[in-house]
Amino acid sequence: DNAEQGSVKEKVLRLFSQNGEALELTENRLKAKNASDYVRRLTYLFVYAHEVCGRPSTSVQDIRNVLRVGKVLDKSGNANTWLGKRIGIVDDGEDRVKLNAKGRDDAKVALTAALDPNVPDNWHPDKATAQKRGPKKKA
Repeated sequence: DNAEQGSVKEKVLRLFSQNGEALELTENRLKAKNASDYVRRLTYLFVYAHEVCGRPSTSVQDIRNVLRVGKVLDKSGNANTWLGKRIGIVDDGEDRVKLNAKGRDDAKVALTAALDPNVPDNWHPDKATAQKRGPKKKA
């Protein structure tokens, strides 16, 4: 059903803008609970956006790039570790991934939440503050 696909694409393009073949994150308020939830939501939404725009799989490098732009590709490697686990996404060859059924369901839930003004936006990268570390222990 093309009408439903069209409305889904319109929703997705409220979070991402198309720049040629590339999709760029334009709305970073994804209504995440914390940083790891944000990484998960952004990954699923990004892969889902490609799917809705007619590209069944997405390169892992493009996902890393959108996570970097989204300010959640961290030096500690949490995002890369999560990506490596392939939760909700499956390999599609050539270092590309696509959503599995659970990932697609999670993407739809995240999309609905991101666009719902009644859902509180508890965490996004611009709101994040570095956590203060305790005093260094003497060796």
